[in-house]
Parts: sequence; C-alpha cells; structure tokens
Amino acid sequence: MPAAHPAVAVALQNLVGAHLTAIEHYVSLEQHFRRWGYSKLAAAAGGDVAEERGHLEHLLARCEYFDLAPEMEHPCPMWPRHDLLGILNASLDLETATAGAERVSIVACREQGDEGSALVFAANLEGSEDSIEKIETARLLISQMGLDNYLSAMV
Repeated sequence: MPAAHPAVAVALQNLVGAHLTAIEHYVSLEQHFRRWGYSKLAAAAGGDVAEERGHLEHLLARCEYFDLAPEMEHPCPMWPRHDLLGILNASLDLETATAGAERVSIVACREQGDEGSALVFAANLEGSEDSIEKIETARLLISQMGLDNYLSAMV
C-alpha cells in the first residue's frame, strides 16, 4: 500500500471531520423540519444527509487505500432553532468552508502527484458547490416571496 503524503493525509482527516459534521447537521435539520411540519424541507435535508454520507464513504475509501485510520472527531454542528434564515446561513457557512477545504486539498494532491485523491476531492467539491447553489437559491426565493410564503410552500 502506498503511503499518503502528509499534506494529503491531513486533508483527508480534515474533510472526514467536515463531512461527519455535515451529516449530523443535516440529520438534525431533517428531524427539526419534520417536527415543524415542513415535509419538503425535511426531505431536502434527508437528501443532503445521503449526499454527505456518499462524500464520507469516498473519503473513507481513500483513507483505506492509504491504510490511514480516519480521525472521527469533529466539531458539533451549530444552528439557530426556529430561524430558517439563520439555519440557511449556518448551512451555507458549513458548505462554504468545506468547499474551500476541498479546493485547497485538490491543489495539495496535485502538487504531490496524487491524482486519485484529487479526483475524490473534486467529486466532493462538485456536491458542495451544488449545495451552496441550493442554499443561495432558497435565500433568493425568500427575499423575493417573503419568508411566510416560502414556508407555506414547504409543507
């Protein structure tokens, strides 16, 4: 088994943690929205959970390729309860930070000649950027139609 370059190993570990945080974030949002009665928001958060789990599986497979034990410690997700705009902002911050780390990781991998890891990070980056676009679209819709109208469409 090849050994991961130290910069690649750090990137893998950091992004494992970021995706574990994102999974917990979206799982808790799914339950919260369901309790609120916003089934469409709950379903969207559930889809985000599935996407983040897929990202995590790719990272864990790459760690396994390098025989690198993943570090499973990660920050606890934080978001304001009963404040959809605050929740969207927290989600945007999470996705933006993850996308930034993925971009830096792609560069680090390519500098070390590790195209395999770069491709894993690039695929995950595409998902992060899609999530950012969805969040920004929701914020735009809320600004155009008002929060109450937006929420009434999410039942």
